[in-house]
Amino acid sequence: TGGGTIRYTDIRHDHKTMGDVSFSHDFHTRYARLSCVTCHHSLFTMNRENFVTLKAEGERVHAYFDKDQYCGHCHNNRTAFNTDNCNLCHEKAAGLN
Repeated sequence: TGGGTIRYTDIRHDHKTMGDVSFSHDFHTRYARLSCVTCHHSLFTMNRENFVTLKAEGERVHAYFDKDQYCGHCHNNRTAFNTDNCNLCHEKAAGLN
């Protein structure tokens, strides 16, 4: 497996800075025992340089979670914890604690 840790920065929700999100490939592949194809290319599309491309950016990404896309495909409170608790993914949820 590869990929390391991906850091998403400058994430906003309702115009408040949410703090960075660090996505660990290691956790998802080693501990959750997911294979690369679980997410790539069905949930996350890769471009020629092997960067993930999203249909939406910033606060609009969460709108896709409720449609069973991106992180919301598994983080739906059935397969894994849902995305209602900001502090589980965001390093600081300013103004929401």
